[in-house]
Amino acid sequence: MAQNEAALRAMLNRLQIISLGVGVIGLGACAVGFTMNSAQFFQSYLMGLMLWVQVSVGCMFILMAHHLAGGKWGGAIQRLLESAIMVFPVLGLLFIPILMGLPVLYEWARPEVRAVDHLIQHKALYLNVPFFAGRAIAFFLFWSVLAYFFNKYSLELDKTGDQEVKNRMKNISGPGLLFFGLSVTFASFDWMMSLEPHWFSSIYGFMFATGASIAAFAFLIIMVNFLLKYEPFASVIEVRQINDYANFLFGAIMTWGYVQLCQGLIIWSGNVAEFTTWYITRISNGWQYIFMFLALFQFFVPFSLLLIWPLKRNIRLVTAVAVLVFIVRVVDLFFLIAPAEVFHHEGLYFHWLDVVACIGVGGIWMAAFSFVLNRKSSFMPLNDKIQLAQEQGHHGAHNRAATHSY
Repeated sequence: MAQNEAALRAMLNRLQIISLGVGVIGLGACAVGFTMNSAQFFQSYLMGLMLWVQVSVGCMFILMAHHLAGGKWGGAIQRLLESAIMVFPVLGLLFIPILMGLPVLYEWARPEVRAVDHLIQHKALYLNVPFFAGRAIAFFLFWSVLAYFFNKYSLELDKTGDQEVKNRMKNISGPGLLFFGLSVTFASFDWMMSLEPHWFSSIYGFMFATGASIAAFAFLIIMVNFLLKYEPFASVIEVRQINDYANFLFGAIMTWGYVQLCQGLIIWSGNVAEFTTWYITRISNGWQYIFMFLALFQFFVPFSLLLIWPLKRNIRLVTAVAVLVFIVRVVDLFFLIAPAEVFHHEGLYFHWLDVVACIGVGGIWMAAFSFVLNRKSSFMPLNDKIQLAQEQGHHGAHNRAATHSY
């Protein structure tokens, strides 16, 4: 039997406290790691931060797509999406250590390298410390402002029911998707692709965005499974919504595989040494096993599982796939970041900080997410809540019985 909203709020309070404790302990362990190996700390911290940036970025894409296209699937998770994007200011603060470690992470930020490297000199107008820091501030500021207005208008819509407010969110989402996509593209160029400044790919931003979509949908499915024990989620979310979320995750995984294949084929067919080195590094010295692991568990296994229709309608099985995919997102980011020449790893190399940084940043992210979600006056958009309740009069009993298999 589902518990009421009061129980949900109490649970979110506990989740916030536990997550904050885990985050503080994790970041404290990272600080100890910094004193032992500062270069490894910055590499691991960047990976951990990018994981949770991708979750918020993916949720922003999904929220704007929902406001543009509509659909019952989005109304049921709208509060989760709004809470996830409100973490951008916290992520901006967590980005400060990256700015402090620029010369460690990025060769182009080292004066002695820039003085002798002609290609880096050629890119110096874009790749320089003041402009990099300014762009990072601009990205987080833009994302935070966008998140603020979506949450503001959502609250206003709840209070007034004014259709004009709903249209306002839709009108913002169109150009918002365009400019948000551009900002995410350049952020991925700055924070990850420029780890290897001699290599570039015009599809890298799209690759980052598809990874963000996978991370976001996986996170949302895990949260939905968790929240189905509580009202109003127990009464609102039906089998067809679970099926929708599984289909969206399937689509994101398929797109990720397509983008990876496109980039690989283009670079392979071009056979230009300047571009092939990125792949050569990642298919040798032990990294090839990570490459094969990603091909198997970021694409073939979840792709095959999500083709099974009964599985997509079972919340426990869909959640198991989502957990797998979310864990593999960490491995994918490790694969993109760790082999970079700037870190001087001779071959495949793991460090305990890689795990601790993801947990530490994730704890702070979850604490902020839980805090924002718990402050919502309603866990469902009030207008959509009415529509969903009406529709459940026709479909509810059978669908809910199949959905609540958590």
